[in-house]
Amino acid sequence: MIRTCSWSTLACLSLTLLLSGGLTACDSGSRDNGTAAVTSTGGGGGGGGGGGGGTTGLLTYGTTNLSTLQAGAQVPGTVLASIFTLGAQTTAPVNVTAMTWTASGTVNETIFSRGLVVEDVNNNSILDTAELNTSLGESNPAFTANDGTMTITYTTPLTIPANGTRQFFLLFDGAGIAPVTTSLAGQTSAIAVAAATAITATSSGTATTAGGTFGTAQTVSLGIHDHLLLSEVAFGGAAEFIEIFNPTPYAITMTNYHITDVSHTGGTAGTTNFSYWELVNGGFAPATLFAPQSTSATATDWHARFPSGFVINSGEVVVLAIDGAGFAGAFTAVPAGTKVLALRNVNTGQTAMLPFRGNSAFDFQAANNQGATPVSYSNAGLTNSGEGVILYFWDGQATPVSALVTDIDYVFYATTPSATNTRTNKSAIAVNKTTAPTATGTFMTETPGSNAPGSTGGNVATVRNNFVETGETATGSNGFNGDDEMSEPGTNWTGATTATPGLVQ
Repeated sequence: MIRTCSWSTLACLSLTLLLSGGLTACDSGSRDNGTAAVTSTGGGGGGGGGGGGGTTGLLTYGTTNLSTLQAGAQVPGTVLASIFTLGAQTTAPVNVTAMTWTASGTVNETIFSRGLVVEDVNNNSILDTAELNTSLGESNPAFTANDGTMTITYTTPLTIPANGTRQFFLLFDGAGIAPVTTSLAGQTSAIAVAAATAITATSSGTATTAGGTFGTAQTVSLGIHDHLLLSEVAFGGAAEFIEIFNPTPYAITMTNYHITDVSHTGGTAGTTNFSYWELVNGGFAPATLFAPQSTSATATDWHARFPSGFVINSGEVVVLAIDGAGFAGAFTAVPAGTKVLALRNVNTGQTAMLPFRGNSAFDFQAANNQGATPVSYSNAGLTNSGEGVILYFWDGQATPVSALVTDIDYVFYATTPSATNTRTNKSAIAVNKTTAPTATGTFMTETPGSNAPGSTGGNVATVRNNFVETGETATGSNGFNGDDEMSEPGTNWTGATTATPGLVQ
């Protein structure tokens, strides 16, 4: 992760760019996933220089494909827009005094407060914290017009040694973006040096024209946070649903993601039979309360995994309907293109979730097609008086396998937890994975936060109003990159008397 301080403590969080070394998506949420994928096109390689003699081709310009890089440290609010090289094809140094970039893409570039160039001092294609501290030149603001141009004049000319090269980062500072809006997630910034004339350089006091590859933009996707978020929970009746929003700059594959309302700590006499993190051993839920294993008409708890290969794109909102047919009948104006999944009664155009049957950690079967041991889920639902919903990650195919799940997001909606629906607190709980391959682990400290609004006052839903998780502890816990998802305050949610599936507020 390219995060150097707590997201939740930033006074003005704007944009972040997360980079990857060829990962297909940030589909792990696991502790060893230190990077995340970013869309990148164009700019491959260091262009060939024109050695036409005299003052032509003494300098070469090239770019590096961002999608092949690993990110080290980066200040939140900074977008890494380009990595470029300058080379001197001469026995004398070349001095570069100014460069001009042309912008395109879907984002309005005037939102960037400045553009700046820093050097990749150790030439490792990783933006290190120390490298951010020395600006070689900048433009403030970066762009004065959408899809315009930006010229950076270097405070001291960039001296490229004879027959040598230097590598640089072009950055945009988004600290001036206010307010942070959900519409920024998934937008793109595309930057190019349009022509050789966009670089001003001299060698031995004489102007020289650069050679290389020009006019091909490097494109990056923008994001406002680093992991998926629950964005709305609609409770009560046939129209219940859970909404998930991707505020990151990358598409996320959901193969190893799970979601459940079995999210509290205790069962009878303090047992862990309500504990979603015991999935790693399979069959963790009591037969009398868990819908898939029970014939009881009151069994309403549920647990499901997302279909293999299901993707949530950057900036996309998806909806999980508890009852697909009931959802389709209740909401006829869901935004076009919204992906809808369903636990049961999967309607036309919806995608079947994989309900948990409880026989092993991997015993999930498609809704409406539940194999030799039918799983009805006919009574599964959300408790409108209050309970928790947890989105989490566990990759049972990893080597070595982990005994610990990774929290992605959590919300508990109610004025006061009930005896059977309590807030989750996994602090110091040890898990002994007894099924092969075996593993052990102990969860880190969690601090329960306040509750989100429940059904009081006619509310039929609770809706996220804060997409950077302000107030949440962001280190030393059990979520993605150490977040304490249990600590997020309920003030980041608002009660709603009307549900709005597919729309982030």
